[in-house]
Amino acid sequence: MPIISKNKPYSFIKNLEFYTIKRIKDMGSHPSQDHLNELLELFKQDLSIDLKREIASSIGRQLDDDIIYNFLKQESFKEHYMEVVYQFLRTALYKSKDMRFAKSCDDLLQYYQNENMQKMKQYYDYRHTKKPPLKIIVIKNLLY
Repeated sequence: MPIISKNKPYSFIKNLEFYTIKRIKDMGSHPSQDHLNELLELFKQDLSIDLKREIASSIGRQLDDDIIYNFLKQESFKEHYMEVVYQFLRTALYKSKDMRFAKSCDDLLQYYQNENMQKMKQYYDYRHTKKPPLKIIVIKNLLY
């Protein structure tokens, strides 16, 4: 099942020097179908860990959850540096309201059995748990 989407295949990537971390982050900050297709095609290239990590992160920020889910399903258990796998987990966590991503998150945690990934999940759960508001007690005219 192909990852690249509904439009034409993107074999336009010829000048890899054009793709800097800043450029890739910008693509992640401005989601579009074209950016998603370009990022998916870039991910297939032989690039540095830093660029791969940013590409994975920027793919996770795009809007087409079906394509993102298929990407994670295809790439999560292949041989990648852990920095890239951590980005896969972050995407699964932040999209986990969709049960497919929640399952992906569980699958990643189960497969890798990685302490850093467990801590990422714990931190995510902590940050997304509704906490009761703090009660502030004001004591007026306190004299000693």
